[in-house]
Amino acid sequence: MSDKSANGTVESDQQKAEKASTIQKNIISQMTDQELEELMEIIEAKKEIEYRRRENEELARELGEMNKKGKRVEQYDTTQNQTSHQTATHALKLVTTTEETEVTKNR
Repeated sequence: MSDKSANGTVESDQQKAEKASTIQKNIISQMTDQELEELMEIIEAKKEIEYRRRENEELARELGEMNKKGKRVEQYDTTQNQTSHQTATHALKLVTTTEETEVTKNR
């Protein structure tokens, strides 16, 4: 890909990259040691931020998956509790019916 520069010449992407690199080198060569150190700290901080952003995205994905699984487990537990309650209620009705039948027979 190429574009016309301000002076009307056509520059390729390669030429643009070389020009940008030269400008960067000129700027860096004019920086003091303290400015270079600060620049390196900024670069390291940006790398750390990017690393943590990726890490947070991964943790968020894992948490989302865990939440989905947790809801499924919770639904299963609720179903199990309902089934246990129904079974206990049915057993209680059987015992009550059996006792009523025995009382009726004994009269």
